[in-house]
Amino acid sequence: MSKGTLADGKVGDKFDCGSRIITGTELDMFCTIGGLRLDPFLIADAAKSMGFKDRLVPGPFLFTVVFGLAGDLLKGHVHVGTDKLKVLGPVFPNDRIGLEIEIVDKKEASKGKKVFTTWRFTIKNQDDVVVFQGDNTCMHQES
Repeated sequence: MSKGTLADGKVGDKFDCGSRIITGTELDMFCTIGGLRLDPFLIADAAKSMGFKDRLVPGPFLFTVVFGLAGDLLKGHVHVGTDKLKVLGPVFPNDRIGLEIEIVDKKEASKGKKVFTTWRFTIKNQDDVVVFQGDNTCMHQES
């Protein structure tokens, strides 16, 4: 696995960005702050009535965690777009999720010293099952 920032990497480089546990308190706070006051996110019985084992962690929460786990890898970069965003499986409170990133494209702008890096992210749960993925593009300025 590579180290440094996306600016240091090249197409094909992969980064293991670690993992974290999603707590029920974080889920409650995110849903309240974001206005996602939907029963399957807040009430276990509502999620169970849909066939799930517990409350669900919404995709927007997972998307936010991507940037948190990526951390210093994104230093000096600005997010400019997302493609192919998919929730592929449920995430529940107390699940441990881990992030892997792979650089899939790098392009220099025709004017200026801007470089656009597209990176595929994959979140897996504690059972090594892919639950969330997509492609993000970030821009950084070459010095």
